[in-house]
Amino acid sequence: MKKSFLAIALVAASLQVFAQNNNVVSAKRHLEDWQSGHDTADLKSAKQAIDEAAVNEKTKSEPKMFLYRGQVYETTYETQMSVASKKFLIASGKMTAEAVQKSQTEGYLKADTGALSIAAYSYLQVILLDPKGGYADEAKIGLNACATHMENKAIVDNNTQNYTESLIFFERVLMGMKAQGVSDTTTRYKHLLQNTATSAERAKNDAKAITYYNEMIKIGAGKDVPYSELNRIYMAQKDTDKAIAAIKQGRAAFPDDLNLLNAETNLFIWKGQKDQAKGNLQLAIDKLNKQTLSPEQKDLLGRLYAILGGIFDREAFLRNDKGDFVLPMPADFGAKFQKADTNYKMALAISNNDFDYNFTLGALYNNRAKYILDQFNALTAKQQEPKQKGVEEEAKIWLTKAQPFLEKAYGIKTNDPNTMRQLRIVLIGLYARTGQEDKAKAMTEQK
Repeated sequence: MKKSFLAIALVAASLQVFAQNNNVVSAKRHLEDWQSGHDTADLKSAKQAIDEAAVNEKTKSEPKMFLYRGQVYETTYETQMSVASKKFLIASGKMTAEAVQKSQTEGYLKADTGALSIAAYSYLQVILLDPKGGYADEAKIGLNACATHMENKAIVDNNTQNYTESLIFFERVLMGMKAQGVSDTTTRYKHLLQNTATSAERAKNDAKAITYYNEMIKIGAGKDVPYSELNRIYMAQKDTDKAIAAIKQGRAAFPDDLNLLNAETNLFIWKGQKDQAKGNLQLAIDKLNKQTLSPEQKDLLGRLYAILGGIFDREAFLRNDKGDFVLPMPADFGAKFQKADTNYKMALAISNNDFDYNFTLGALYNNRAKYILDQFNALTAKQQEPKQKGVEEEAKIWLTKAQPFLEKAYGIKTNDPNTMRQLRIVLIGLYARTGQEDKAKAMTEQK
């Protein structure tokens, strides 16, 4: 009786193995049926069969099972995308290129990413279990398709400001590339690494952002980008030592890069190191002036001139903690004033209709008039008497020079109400001081 029982048990075990292997084959057959007829019942049957095979001890580690599982779940994901896209197109009633693009975005937003993740994992297991086997080549094709979907999903999430999800999918693609041994010297790897780092920063995951930006530096990706972004992150964290170190490292690697030069200049300005800042600004200006400039570069050149002019402006018109001018004028006032004047005019020559450039040049001349009057008012009555007429005439000359630039700035306007209020007060005072009562009255009555 015992022998007979064992024989029956062996037969039963053999039938169970066959049944589970049959589930793998059945999943493939149902998937092929779906591909030819697009009957959702076939896809459902394929998924049911492969899910049973995936948990069975006899088949759950087979490369063939993982390959078919990857194909079933990849197809499931793509079908969900297709359904969501078609619904969007039907609802929009359009077939324009823009509508199609939006429908694809809708597909990525609505499809179940869990299915995509299972597909990618399954393909990767085929490659890891049997990298030289007969199923590996098919698995690599499927894995690349999943990686493309994940990257597109990450881009869609980034564009819809869902940065945490975007980071998740960029990281999965990156990990997949690393698992396959893709070289970090390839352009695609470097581009993906930069997108991952950017997503991490936008997701406010500074730790990961720092890790990925440092990896970019290690493999020479992104040129100035990782140094500039590390500087920005560290400055936000108020870790100025690391911020300075990042820019210093970047400047050593790319001494001619204007972005890094400008970032270093901003650090010098922030630290009050005016001489270093002025040296960097002049260096950047000289570099740009030797090139044929794009519109963006011309705009940058104008801003550099304005910033450099602003430093000389503040050095000429020294102020105390209350914002009042420090008297008397510094010994090199004339030279500082002239350099501020020259640089402001260079900025204005690049962009004549810029509010800031007109405002700062007008304010420079207006401040010179005020400086003259402040110095005069600091004298005793006896000292003032012989100088009064000359001082008033000199002040009027500078106010007259300031007027067209301040008026133009007022005509251009800015979105900052405080600046506009300040400008109105300056113009009213200017008109009153130069005998233009009608203009002063009209400006005063404006609402």
